[in-house]
Amino acid sequence: SSAASDVYKRQICIKDNIYVVKKGDSFCKISKKILGSEKYYFRIAELNKLQETSILYVGDTLKMPIK
Repeated sequence: SSAASDVYKRQICIKDNIYVVKKGDSFCKISKKILGSEKYYFRIAELNKLQETSILYVGDTLKMPIK
């Protein structure tokens, strides 16, 4: 995928640094989709005061770190 489409995907997925969990999401998948790499997954969990093993439910909202 192109860099432009990656930016577009990020814009439609988050608003005001809040991400709404979709079906099949995990911290790693969200990290890769929004921040460009799975390596930031622990920052998402930490920012939301969750454990990295926490179960995410469709519709949950997560604060997103700034890369």
